[in-house]
Amino acid sequence: MPDNSASSPADPAKVSEWLKDADEAQCRWALGYLCNHVSVSFHEVFPGKHSRDELAGMLESLLCDVLGPIVSRDKTVWQGSPEGLALQAIARDGSAYLLKARNVWSQRVNRARKAAKAANAITVDAETKRKIKALASEHSLKEDEFLSIVVDLLHERRGSVEGIMRQRKAAKKAAIASDLGLLDKSIL
Repeated sequence: MPDNSASSPADPAKVSEWLKDADEAQCRWALGYLCNHVSVSFHEVFPGKHSRDELAGMLESLLCDVLGPIVSRDKTVWQGSPEGLALQAIARDGSAYLLKARNVWSQRVNRARKAAKAANAITVDAETKRKIKALASEHSLKEDEFLSIVVDLLHERRGSVEGIMRQRKAAKKAAIASDLGLLDKSIL
């Protein structure tokens, strides 16, 4: 994977910076990703359940080439084994593996964020979009906030929502209700 002409362990400061806000899931994913990259079974080489700090420590050791003896589930030392040599290759080329793992993790996070955002999207024609934008700007609101208030007002009008009034500012709601002709004391 890495270019052997520029192989070097990862900079401990860069690894620490990447792991600073990492949770257990990210650390577990990164170790699994690195092990899979060199065809090593993560669970065989790093047996048992590990805390976030233990996983982060293993990552730092692996990427920064401060790898100590690796012991399997049955207490076998992996140092001279194919698995041990594969993990040493990660350590030797830690900077390249760190860069690749960071990029893949960022892609995963961004894809998940986009997927969640797309799931909440509503497609409207250009003219409707223009109208929503104009109405929202009249009330100094973002388009999504404006639509949320309009939907809440209409839903309340039907009497099926309780407590929404506490979630919105009364002034914004009164102005939008007035525009919609819904100036009824029961919704203000």
